[in-house]
Amino acid sequence: MKRIIFLSILTICVGVQAWSQDAPTTDDKVGQDLKIQYNSLKQNAETYGEYKVFRVSNLDEFWSSVNDSLSQVRGNLNEKLTIIDTQSAEIEKLNTEAKDNEERFQENEFAATHINFIGIEFTKSTFIITMSILVIGLSIILLIGYIQFNHIQRVSIQNVTACKKLENEYEELRKKSLDKQIQLKRELQTERNLIEEFRNKSTVTKKISA
Repeated sequence: MKRIIFLSILTICVGVQAWSQDAPTTDDKVGQDLKIQYNSLKQNAETYGEYKVFRVSNLDEFWSSVNDSLSQVRGNLNEKLTIIDTQSAEIEKLNTEAKDNEERFQENEFAATHINFIGIEFTKSTFIITMSILVIGLSIILLIGYIQFNHIQRVSIQNVTACKKLENEYEELRKKSLDKQIQLKRELQTERNLIEEFRNKSTVTKKISA
């Protein structure tokens, strides 16, 4: 960008310098030639008091030189104008290129400092900070979830262990209860047998007494 601007300024300076140097030099040369011819014409003229008498051929020759000089000056002027127009076109082209390069530079700078995420433009610093906050937040949530999961898992294991312990205790109580019931039934049966035996003995004793 700076190089293009520098070239534009350099081109303008060179054009102005070329115009300021070439044009006065050519005009001075033409003016000097005309002055020499004028002095020669005046010296070769006859003098009558305050008047000078010139030959028509000499005047025609001088006038022809003047026309030639004017044509040369006009040609030089047109050439310089053409050069100026060319340089102006080149300067305009350089300015257009400089403007385009400036726009591309701004676009590249924007692209270098921004990022498009889900259709939204963010500066890279803002995007990095936002994503860092999101990542940290998600990490904290995952850590809390992991801790809660471990806690729930430990509680579940403890509950399962407690349930199994209760089941084992219940099974032991059930077995003890069954054993006790069986023992009581046996004892009851024994008592019944004794009562029956006692009754039988009483009956036998009554029959004998009778």
